[in-house]
Amino acid sequence: MPELDGIETAIRIKELIKDWNLKPLIVGCSADATESNQQKFKNIRVTYFLNKPINLESISQLHQYLLKNK
Repeated sequence: MPELDGIETAIRIKELIKDWNLKPLIVGCSADATESNQQKFKNIRVTYFLNKPINLESISQLHQYLLKNK
């Protein structure tokens, strides 16, 4: 995204719906798999984080997470 990165987008989504009494499902996704980048996503409380490249195993793990945390 040329104007916003994923972290800023997630922050804005949460800000927009903060008064709606909803917990958005936000999956962070990045090719930067460093611990510091993953921590940035954790700090803004994304629902789940995927490292790129995304493969069948990572999608399966996300699916299992979502089933457990409905």
